[in-house]
Amino acid sequence: MVLNDSHVNFELEVTDFIQKHDGTIMLCKMRNVLQDESLSSDETFEQKLMRIRPVKTTCKHYFSYEGKDLGAWGEPGEIPIDRSL
Repeated sequence: MVLNDSHVNFELEVTDFIQKHDGTIMLCKMRNVLQDESLSSDETFEQKLMRIRPVKTTCKHYFSYEGKDLGAWGEPGEIPIDRSL
């Protein structure tokens, strides 16, 4: 389940839709943030980011926190999950 495998979850409220020729952009307000208890440690912010390994996206591609190309949107891929956190 996605929520069990995610160390941080954002609860969003959609406030507006912007129609574009090739899709829809949803604008949201952040209503709540939930985090795994292990993120309440004394580690630095950078250490926590390295541990949870967030994924960034731009130009229809996914990138690791370290900048490694993880593949294009819609491509099958595997991102290892560290369940020890």
